[in-house]
Amino acid sequence: MLTLALAAALATPPAGQPGRLPVTARPIAYDVHLRPDAANKRFSGSETVTLRVDQPTSVLVLNANELVVSHVALDGRAATAIKLDPKNETLTVWLDKPAARGTHTLSLFFSGEIGNQPRGLHAQPYQEKGAKKVMLVTELEPTDARRIFPLWDEPSYRARFTLGMDTPRGWSAVSNMPEARRRRFGEWTRFDFQPTPAMASYLLVLCAGELESIGTRAAGVDVRVVTTKGKSEGGRYALKATAQILAYYNDYFGVRYPLPKLDLIAHPGGFSGAMENWGGITFHEARLLYDPKRSSTSDQQAIYSIIAHEVAHQWFGNLVTMACWYDLWQNEGFASWMENKATDHFNPQWHMWSESSRDRERAMALDARSTTHSIQQPIVNATDADAAFDEITYQKGQSFIRMMEGYLGEKRFRAGIRQYMATYQYANAKTPYLWQALADASHQPVSRIAPPWTTRPGFPVLSVAAEGGQLAVTQSRFSGDGTPLAGAAWPVPLVYAVDGHASSKLLDRAKTTLGAAGTGPVKLNWGDAGYYRVQYAPALFDRLRKGFDRLPALEQANLLNDTWALARARRVPATDYLALAAALRPDTDADVWSQVIGALEEVRVLEGNGPAKAAYAQAARKLLAPLAARLGWEPKKGESASTAKLRPDVLDLLGRLGDEATLAEGRKRFKLFQTSPERVPGDLQEVIVDLVGYNATAADFDTLLAMARKTDRVADKHRYYRALALVGDVALARKVQALVLGTELDPFQGQFLLRKVAEQHPELAKDFLKANRKQLFNGRTALDRANVVIGAYAGSHDKAAADELEKDVHSSLPEETWPEVARAAARIRFDDQVRREVLPTIEAWAGRKP
Repeated sequence: MLTLALAAALATPPAGQPGRLPVTARPIAYDVHLRPDAANKRFSGSETVTLRVDQPTSVLVLNANELVVSHVALDGRAATAIKLDPKNETLTVWLDKPAARGTHTLSLFFSGEIGNQPRGLHAQPYQEKGAKKVMLVTELEPTDARRIFPLWDEPSYRARFTLGMDTPRGWSAVSNMPEARRRRFGEWTRFDFQPTPAMASYLLVLCAGELESIGTRAAGVDVRVVTTKGKSEGGRYALKATAQILAYYNDYFGVRYPLPKLDLIAHPGGFSGAMENWGGITFHEARLLYDPKRSSTSDQQAIYSIIAHEVAHQWFGNLVTMACWYDLWQNEGFASWMENKATDHFNPQWHMWSESSRDRERAMALDARSTTHSIQQPIVNATDADAAFDEITYQKGQSFIRMMEGYLGEKRFRAGIRQYMATYQYANAKTPYLWQALADASHQPVSRIAPPWTTRPGFPVLSVAAEGGQLAVTQSRFSGDGTPLAGAAWPVPLVYAVDGHASSKLLDRAKTTLGAAGTGPVKLNWGDAGYYRVQYAPALFDRLRKGFDRLPALEQANLLNDTWALARARRVPATDYLALAAALRPDTDADVWSQVIGALEEVRVLEGNGPAKAAYAQAARKLLAPLAARLGWEPKKGESASTAKLRPDVLDLLGRLGDEATLAEGRKRFKLFQTSPERVPGDLQEVIVDLVGYNATAADFDTLLAMARKTDRVADKHRYYRALALVGDVALARKVQALVLGTELDPFQGQFLLRKVAEQHPELAKDFLKANRKQLFNGRTALDRANVVIGAYAGSHDKAAADELEKDVHSSLPEETWPEVARAAARIRFDDQVRREVLPTIEAWAGRKP
């Protein structure tokens, strides 16, 4: 158990870091009360802060952003002056005399705006049986608690929070802790909540609206699903999942969930995922509510896994909190890894580690470029903190954790995690503390092995060849576009198999000999848990090619992933990948086919409307035809979950490739769906809507738009709007863009649709951005504006567009956004290179001479 003295030491903010508040005072407890005026999109509030002054000071500096502060007093004595600094998001308070060391009381009155962007306290409009309604929701990560009241808004300033909110009569309010009391004042109801434990400010939550809930008791905790009226029954599946996951985590972490309740709060829009607020997790409605008649296997899996992710945060991030945003990966990497571990434990039929490998591939694509960053990265300001929530932090982070668990062993790894949780609960911890806990439990040199993976960008490629009958492995930093990238050798926990016999070895030098090469297949990264590429010498690759159909499915998919990445980097000919893909049979494992479908779609996108489009589409359809025939349209009794998810992916790709039979059948089934949706399996509902969207006529467009406007179910509304944005007709695509400028879409949904339009119509998207930049930028942060611009280039794949993108942003947005834009430009330049240097080989395979 952590002593109070050690807890205080661990929670002390590091001094001298850019962008951090002065370490002269720290909060102990807040008492905050808000009164929102939803009709006028304003709120007012008051707070009392109990703080400890560590060094005598006449100036206090805390965070505030877009607030009006009307009164500040310390120990009842009004401040002599206050100043809000919008650039640094701070409030400076000058006192009439220096505050002595010790405990003081700071009082403030303030007001602010209720926004429509998912930052701070914002409004989320929705409809209920045709009536317009609104729900108020907070989204405070990473640095937006300062938008709802002044405070020390850094992860290391843990404090207790007692929150309260006034709502209109008929509304309910939900927060991190259970209600302490509820009182009525005329047309208002005042909700007061119990004090929280000491916690970071970004984990606070306040939601209000016309709400209802269902609940259960699980692992000694009151668990509820909270929704807008009429939707709570859709939370039954989430309740069941949460009960399983809570018990599993209590055992795994060795520390029980510490709060008396856990609410899962469904909101109708604003942002697409979820937020791990301690005791009150917020979810986009479509990511939490499950309808057995309408939801797909993928929906069910996504709901379970996102709950597992957010509940894991209740330990990693909430109970033990990073000292600063530099260590964000500890939160998100571990939650992503636990999400897969818990979901796989209860649902092995979903093959979560295969799903995880597909996520890893997206991270590796980014990490193979010169514009990547390390898992741990410098965080200087709020923009840096926002930008850190990316595939490197989440997916590289979880991939590295999985690799370390495999190296240390599951039991010893868990023992280290339990030690870490027990030692640092209710405190802030840094990454080296985690390495030490794992080293103590495993008696392995974790502090030597781990840091290169989290502090250096990129990853290695292991080149293996048979030399004198021995396997020789050399490593270098992998470059996705073939440009040499500097990097020392990584300590690689290698698992490999020769003739089917697995072995392991820690590679910590640039060149290593493994042992006898044998005569059968040699496969490195056996088990697919490593975060590295493998390139086989031609003779060894030929062994794998000949024995490909005898490899386990996980190894087949891993070999396909590596070979495709190596082909795109021009390290091996694309024909190596095509030879493996051609070896697939209709009954090959669905997870293996999923990799090939992803590669085929990537090529389709890069082909665009080029001269080889028709020939490539025909060849790809021919490759998929036997698989499509085996799958058919109707689910088969006893088929695997992977097959159920593969079917719509195959049909979708065939539709994108212009397969007339698929498009016709999709349209036929769409008519049935319109009149009898219950007769269409949930796994097919989205794909048949999309198949109509691709080639929508004006009448189809009007039908989909009417369906989107009519439904109260947020998942369906999103589905129909999305299908509109897939349309190939330019005039109809302009109609989608016009919708974004109106009021029926929330800002997140509008930005999503603009990106989808850009993928089909790149020039149209760029023209729309130029004509409507001011309106599209309104109310957005600098990074959000940069992402609007990046989205307009989502369908661009030529170097000139990359140059244009960077020129645009460099002339219009702050320099702090440029790294994010540089990564988007690097993607475009990479696509351009693949089109010029790799596609000709694929086009020759498709039957057209380049």
